[in-house]
Amino acid sequence: MSKSISWMRNKAVMVGSAALLTAAMLALPGMGVVKAATPVNATVTIKTAVMDGGTLVNAQAVTVNKDNPTLKDAIEAAEVATGVDVDIVQTQYGYYVKAVEIDGHSSTNKFFDDNGTASYDAISPDNVDYAFKGNVDNITAPAFIGNHFWTNTVATTDYLTEKDYNYNSGWMVELNNDNYANYGIDTALTNGDNIELDFTMFGSADLGGTAYVLAPTALDANGPWVAVSAF
Repeated sequence: MSKSISWMRNKAVMVGSAALLTAAMLALPGMGVVKAATPVNATVTIKTAVMDGGTLVNAQAVTVNKDNPTLKDAIEAAEVATGVDVDIVQTQYGYYVKAVEIDGHSSTNKFFDDNGTASYDAISPDNVDYAFKGNVDNITAPAFIGNHFWTNTVATTDYLTEKDYNYNSGWMVELNNDNYANYGIDTALTNGDNIELDFTMFGSADLGGTAYVLAPTALDANGPWVAVSAF
């Protein structure tokens, strides 16, 4: 047998073996053709209604292209689309929204003055008391917090952050008008979802939800906790 015929036969064996290996790999679970993720469409709204009656982001349309998307993915897509920074942090319980960017918000430019009284700073358009100040002032905080939970602080300049103004303040998630049913942003995203982030001064009670706050007898942040009905 000539060297050229032998070389051609060896090459044919190698090519055939490669084809068999490829076919075997494709037959294995997870080794088939990669299928593109199905696009999921949603809208994201960000409101500060209890602070100034305002809306930061109004029904921003987003499309998420990834497997098993969550509300977090949609919120991050809205960040890119609008340029409004959303500070998302991870805890042992999952992800949540800690703060949202609001230009100019600071300890010297506040929506409300101490204990929810009217502010005359530039960021406050109406110069009136917090609408539910009386409700909050009727709730006793545990001694280690005191002052009906008022903190009277702004944690980070240019952001509206959890525990600004009140110990129970923060960003709530409303999914498809569910009245703040305590959805986390790890919740699965489905096509057509309407996601709304709303700042609350008191655990959603000022948004029509039920708040859970530390009981007057609590010695630390571990509880016990009590329910507060919507204001």
